[in-house]
Amino acid sequence: MPPLLLIIIILLNTMNMMRKEEMQHCHGYVCTLPNKPFLFQISYSPSSSYNDPSSSTTIGKLMECIEPFEEYLLHAPSSKSSILRIRPSPACTDMICPPGSMAMLTSDYALVLYHGIAKTFCTTPLQFPPEEFGEEEEETFVDFCFMTTPSSSSSSLSLFTMMSILFLKSNGHVYGASPIVFDSTIVSTKLVRDANTFLDGEILRLQHHHTETENKEARYRMCRGGKQFLLDAFGPSSSSTTAVNRNPYYVTSYIASSGTDKSSTIWPIQLQGPLLLSKTTPAAADDDDYGILSKALVMEYFGCCTSANVSLDGIVIASSSSSSNNKILSFGIFPGGMTTLLPRFAFETLDDQSILDSGNYNCGAIVECIQLQEEDCVEEEEAMYTNALVTAGGGNGRLDCDIVMDPVKNGMLHVVSSKGIFTVTTNVLSVYAHNIAQDVEYNSNTSATPSFMRQQQQQRKKTLEVQTNAWSCLEVSGGSGVEDEEIYSRDYGTPAKSGTGGRVSLSGVVVSGDAHLGHVLVATLSNGTMEAVNITAAQYLHEASVLDASTSLTEPKTNNKAVIESDEALKVMQSMQPLHEQLKPLMTKVVASLSTMGKIVGGQTKPSEANASSIATFISTKEKCEQDIVLPLQEMNELSSNRMNVLKDMHAHQEKQVQQLKNMIDTLRQRMKVTSEKKMIAESNANVLAQRSAAVLAASRDLLPTI
Repeated sequence: MPPLLLIIIILLNTMNMMRKEEMQHCHGYVCTLPNKPFLFQISYSPSSSYNDPSSSTTIGKLMECIEPFEEYLLHAPSSKSSILRIRPSPACTDMICPPGSMAMLTSDYALVLYHGIAKTFCTTPLQFPPEEFGEEEEETFVDFCFMTTPSSSSSSLSLFTMMSILFLKSNGHVYGASPIVFDSTIVSTKLVRDANTFLDGEILRLQHHHTETENKEARYRMCRGGKQFLLDAFGPSSSSTTAVNRNPYYVTSYIASSGTDKSSTIWPIQLQGPLLLSKTTPAAADDDDYGILSKALVMEYFGCCTSANVSLDGIVIASSSSSSNNKILSFGIFPGGMTTLLPRFAFETLDDQSILDSGNYNCGAIVECIQLQEEDCVEEEEAMYTNALVTAGGGNGRLDCDIVMDPVKNGMLHVVSSKGIFTVTTNVLSVYAHNIAQDVEYNSNTSATPSFMRQQQQQRKKTLEVQTNAWSCLEVSGGSGVEDEEIYSRDYGTPAKSGTGGRVSLSGVVVSGDAHLGHVLVATLSNGTMEAVNITAAQYLHEASVLDASTSLTEPKTNNKAVIESDEALKVMQSMQPLHEQLKPLMTKVVASLSTMGKIVGGQTKPSEANASSIATFISTKEKCEQDIVLPLQEMNELSSNRMNVLKDMHAHQEKQVQQLKNMIDTLRQRMKVTSEKKMIAESNANVLAQRSAAVLAASRDLLPTI
């Protein structure tokens, strides 16, 4: 069996390779050095241990080490030129770029293409002077991305999207450019012919347009330039269905390697836009985290979604907050149809450039924003020496943030920083495509539909809602730098020791969709250890925790009513004055009255001998006894009787509550019994499913083809 070749792109940051002590001695010199990208070719021969899951190592050989951009960096216009971003060439089913091809964005705003290990030459199709965009920090470009994903499928005029590229500024504005094509790229013939047909139709329409306008002339020249580029890049055989073609299924691109060639493939490309302007959302106008004070860091193409006749392209932008250490994710959409970015070149006049840019000026919109909270660094000084992140999207040696699109599940992405990984799932692209398609269908039938039917159509419209979930998939606990750091894997909930002392951070992340490994995220730490996370299990556990938090054990309505009644009874008891406090003033009055009364008339005095004074004394004493003794005693008797009735009612009510508690306990015991029975059934089913899964994996391993 022939050996297999692996092509690895490594971005080595000379600042991060040095030790902290060395940086303190040569800090001024090292900061002026550019980053150094290397391209490794590794070869290994499959052996008996290749298909052995227990084998953890594979013996290989380093065939070649190349510095693809060495010549450009040595002859860069500025001595302080450095690399902002390196991305590998895009790949999908309808476009196959040459192995080892990649694109680089430099700090002097030049897009450099390396056309693969077979050609070993570079071209600079796009370079724009920094003075056109300002020299302030919020006016600088920070990232770029291709408008192609591995899961992209062919559609009408999708070649224009595959040749397009997006640029991100630090203030969140997004620009575009087209065409970006690597030499020897294999493209579907149908896509090239559809693109030629569209441009021919536009040229013919503009030629027969009787009104002479500047817009018409500018678009006509743009279509002629794009037509010439397709002719030179893909040959005349792809422009017509009647032409003779050696292979009717695909064509190979040709890009001139030097300026001596008169081909249009060396024409400088015009920057288009801005396609999207970052603005403060009304809901968070007072929050700096969502406002223009946040600084954009990285950007990724989120894919394309088509619903009915509506097509949308999506992007996701990660920004850092100016007031905290949190990350902000912004999801943006663009109109699809694959004609938003048509080929344009830098020889346009200023009038043509202004007219053509006005056609797609701010045609996109930010439709969803979420904030990811991170723990603050223990020491700001140590944060300066964090290793550069290396992800599947390419080298990003300047920023402590990157976005990794999930290769298995659409709508899932992973936000990576040196302190952890956040996993985000959203349906924002499909929801907006569906809702816009519903509105377009409703508005198209409004003029020819009676009013009562329009109301019925409006009621039948099903507007979907955006659902975005985010959770921490992997965390590096912030320590003091003395004890061992801990890595928390959210799918198991237990920390894994890093194994060394000192500050540890994430340095590399990749997501695997292999049939043998499953849906697994593998992270590399700065100390060389590796940590694997089962994304499917982590997602299920997160959804289960959210469901448990939102769903609690609710009692029947009778129990809820009883709880309300008990609360009211408790309020009545608290508002009722204690009995001893009510009786105390009455008792004091009775005791004082009895102490002041004495024996005035004895039993020996005859009624016939009573005079007026003795009768008056008797009447006064009787009235005093009735008011100060008898009446308070009657009031005390009434209070005691009322309190006894209240206590009897409370006793009856408490007996009823005790009975309800007994019924509730019986219900819970029955539920526990049913739950235990279901648990036993689920465990037995889990064992059966595990055996079936093992059998399926064993069968698929035998059926997996080898190269």
